[in-house]
Amino acid sequence: MTTAVLNNKKPIISGIPNWLFVFTFAIAINSIMAYVLLNFFEVDTHPDYYHTLAQNLMSGNGYIVEPGKDPIFWRPPLYPLFLTAVYYVFGVEHIPVVCAQILINSLTSLLIYKVMKKVFSPTTGLYSAVIYAFYPFSAFYLVRELPLILFNFLIILLIFIMYRLYETPTWINALMFGAVQGLLTLTQVFFKGFPVFIILSILLISMFHFYHFARAQFLPPGLQKGGESLSLFNIFSIYINQSKMQIKKYLLITIMMFLGFSIILMPWLIRNYKVSGIFPVVGVGGGFTLWFGNNIQTDGKDFDQLPPEQAEALKMEMRQIIGNNGYSVDLKNDKKLYDEAVNNFIRYPKETAILMFKKIFRLWFWVYSLSMRKYQSFVTILQFMIILPGIFGIFLAFKNRIRVGPLLLLLAYFQMVYTIYTGTIRYSIPVMPVVIGFAVYGIIESYQRLSHGAN
Repeated sequence: MTTAVLNNKKPIISGIPNWLFVFTFAIAINSIMAYVLLNFFEVDTHPDYYHTLAQNLMSGNGYIVEPGKDPIFWRPPLYPLFLTAVYYVFGVEHIPVVCAQILINSLTSLLIYKVMKKVFSPTTGLYSAVIYAFYPFSAFYLVRELPLILFNFLIILLIFIMYRLYETPTWINALMFGAVQGLLTLTQVFFKGFPVFIILSILLISMFHFYHFARAQFLPPGLQKGGESLSLFNIFSIYINQSKMQIKKYLLITIMMFLGFSIILMPWLIRNYKVSGIFPVVGVGGGFTLWFGNNIQTDGKDFDQLPPEQAEALKMEMRQIIGNNGYSVDLKNDKKLYDEAVNNFIRYPKETAILMFKKIFRLWFWVYSLSMRKYQSFVTILQFMIILPGIFGIFLAFKNRIRVGPLLLLLAYFQMVYTIYTGTIRYSIPVMPVVIGFAVYGIIESYQRLSHGAN
């Protein structure tokens, strides 16, 4: 597996460390792409309420869309706070936000280099970071006041800390790991389930590995290859007796992770409790997304993904469910839509399963907006060019026993959430650096094997 190219640690430019090259290169490429988008394309730079929320925070009106209206729950606060900080320093101008997002996205490239260098090789890290700098679907958000660029950075930071925790399982690393998960949740609410997901995943993987260890240690040699098995109770008993110190350490790490997560979320939860009288409320909108994302009649599409007639029919159906003439994004209405979505699962199990199967692929290939469908062919081709070698890279990483568990857990969480709710390509952008890393590794490894075969 180890080759001269894979282990090449020489600077790409003499006298300049590779990390500095990656950072400055990313700034240059991101700046050029932002300039082109702003000057040669029609881009909606303020497509959501984040700009308005930040302005109201600046004005002292609170976390609201309109003065005199109720405070909102359906947009988490981290990105509006980021905008507020930029506005406070530079004024309510768009270009400083673009510059700040160029800097953040360049730091993302730097972290990609660090992560892929650690997991695979320096060369894989370098090429992965460079390719991400050119990746057009993340660059598209450099000039838009939306949280994706910040979220991308936090995702790669989470992976970086996850590997630190994996190598050095200390309470400080666990606290930081939980804190970054909290920041991610304050950027995109769907991430609130990740702490539980990762703990359950690690527990199941540990039990699987320990089951085979226990069979080898405690079953007679003649029965290890036969049909004899250990009961779940026996596995737990053996595991606890053999690993008491390790269990205590992992229990402490789990507690510290949830503590870091809770510390970051607590101010937002307290604010939401004061407004709603309910605890805990991280956000609303999940019921709405679950309902339209699994609506059989509209094939799981949102209002702006449908022709006008179908969009109006979907709105009328929603009004019937929530019992009023409009849609207010509040806790009560969101709960009604959630319950209706669950009822639809029960009424249409076969159709729901087929729709979820479609959403597996939509996450990676499907353009969200009708106005952007003209780019669907380009999107599909480019994604295939990355994802196919990425799948091959995952296969080779398993074969070569590379520690890619943290990367795969993150991919699995995104796939699970957006298969259940709704999937379009913009939701896969935060984990595309992981896929790019696998693709680069697969291509380099294949090239080396072919070169050795030719010799």
